[in-house]
Amino acid sequence: MVRVAVGSSALVVGLNLNTVSIAFADMRADSFKGESLAALGWVLSVYTIFFGALLVPAGRLADRLGRRTVFLWGLVVFSIGSFVAGLGPLLWVVIAGRVVQGVGAAAIVPSSLGLLLDATPLHRRATATAFYSGLSSLGGALGPTVGASVVKFASWRWSFLLSPVIAAVSFAFGRTSLPRTTANRKATLPDVIGASIIVVMLMSLSLAIVQGRSWGWASARVDLAFAVAVLMVPLFVIRSRRHPSPVLPLRLFSLRSFACANIAAFTFGVSTGAVLFSNVQFLNVVWQRSVFQSGLGLLPLALTAAIVAPFAGRLGARFGERAVAVPGALVIAAGIASYRLLATGEKAYIAHWLPGCVLFGAGLALTYPMIAAIAVRGVPSAELSVASASNRTALQIGNAVGIAVVIAVLGDPRGPEALGSFRRAWIVMGVGAVVTALAIVSVESARRTTSSGRTGLP
Repeated sequence: MVRVAVGSSALVVGLNLNTVSIAFADMRADSFKGESLAALGWVLSVYTIFFGALLVPAGRLADRLGRRTVFLWGLVVFSIGSFVAGLGPLLWVVIAGRVVQGVGAAAIVPSSLGLLLDATPLHRRATATAFYSGLSSLGGALGPTVGASVVKFASWRWSFLLSPVIAAVSFAFGRTSLPRTTANRKATLPDVIGASIIVVMLMSLSLAIVQGRSWGWASARVDLAFAVAVLMVPLFVIRSRRHPSPVLPLRLFSLRSFACANIAAFTFGVSTGAVLFSNVQFLNVVWQRSVFQSGLGLLPLALTAAIVAPFAGRLGARFGERAVAVPGALVIAAGIASYRLLATGEKAYIAHWLPGCVLFGAGLALTYPMIAAIAVRGVPSAELSVASASNRTALQIGNAVGIAVVIAVLGDPRGPEALGSFRRAWIVMGVGAVVTALAIVSVESARRTTSSGRTGLP
């Protein structure tokens, strides 16, 4: 029952981002006529930014108030944000709802993963982490297809209103099955100022990248936004060094596995964060498929991820996470390269599109669960929630940067030049996947076989 509660929460958080990706065309046509892709892009970006910035503070809060309490309240906040976004009459209200969703998701992830790890024997924690991360990745892969079905038979608003249904299932199982964890009132309060610095940094960076084309890359507004983002970096480092419970625990970077896993999570986020969004746009704009057809066009990606995901943890336990994650990242790069090389204006789905879906789905299921497992390798039990949340923060920051970069590269793709814009975007994502593989290569192998033939992982 513990796995049902935390697994369904991982699924809904992963599903939430990409059910929205498919709804953009319907949002534009139905409710927000005249809004640019850059403006609508904030519906994706603010969720990712607040989710990533608040993950570690939420983990600290879970340690102080109890993981079960924070987990259940996170589901409530997430559901409230979903209702606000789904019912919002104006774009800014939808975006505000997404901020609330991000806050709720940030509370759900570290507390639920911490509860799962607490209920898991030491030697099986890497497998449990892979299980959790695999469900999250699967949710992300299923998002466009689920979103397309919702838009087809209801409206874009249900791409938000569907989430509380799954959250309610997680809440029901959580209340009955999750053990009551002891609150540690003496635990240091989370660093809210540090989290705010990350929000300002990512909002400024995203604003500069997304608006660079329309405002002009040399304009004063873009320069100012970039300058604010750059200024936030040393401020954040100083804050993290001085605060007893920083957003990013710099001391954990002395562990090579933790440092490499966070670099890999960031570049993985850059390379994969906007793939489903951009691919839906490609099918809709270049191949002129309907929203429903575009979502179904990515179904093989989700099916492949679903088939491969159950094997990721087993392969990692047998051969070591690095031996699985490096090929996985290269398979992602191959899938993106397939889109870049094969996809043309000709609507040849099986020959030009399907290979990329299969490769990308397989790589997605293999790679991030192993990165997440590497991040907690050798980390003391007391720091497990913080380490896993830090890794997820790196992933979400990468997602935010990736989405902003791809939106900037795509612009507002229309007409014969649209194909060239998508090809440039795929190059950016492919480079990110290759860098991910390079970051993981430097991690030492974790394979340690015991006399009984079972692989023991920390």
